[in-house]
Amino acid sequence: MSWCLQDANGQLENLFAMRTTGDKDKVVREGGTYEAERVGDMELTLRIENPSVSQIIYCTCSMAQRQIVVARQGRNSQLVSTWLWWSPEIA
Repeated sequence: MSWCLQDANGQLENLFAMRTTGDKDKVVREGGTYEAERVGDMELTLRIENPSVSQIIYCTCSMAQRQIVVARQGRNSQLVSTWLWWSPEIA
């Protein structure tokens, strides 16, 4: 299961690949600070701190299905952080 970011050209760029429960990672890059965790066998979380650009983020699962989570954030937003998650019960 992984989190992917869609760039300005529409290409998907892998942010994180989470293989086992408890996997955590953090990336600082243009557009914000991204922190991900695989909470369980079928649940991922993603926290975006200080988002500075509008962005579309996808969650993919190992069964070759693409579950889409969209997070759009305006350039001059006051939002400090946002949380995204994927679980088949809520997808």
